[in-house]
Amino acid sequence: MTTAERLYLDTTKNTLIAIKDVTIAGKTKTFAVAFFEEGDTIKLITIHRLKRSQEFNRINTRRWLRIRKKN
Repeated sequence: MTTAERLYLDTTKNTLIAIKDVTIAGKTKTFAVAFFEEGDTIKLITIHRLKRSQEFNRINTRRWLRIRKKN
């Protein structure tokens, strides 16, 4: 099982955002997975490609707050 490299709370949607860099056909691309936890269940909202500038913008505007990964 793989894990996210970065994890955020989206303060506008109250969802979690997992970020992972993935190498596909020799090129590295960044993906964001939006989800929420309901008890022991994880419910997926969406997966999409993310530009690094989009991630920085959401951090700088405090829309996304970095959180620690659960152990």
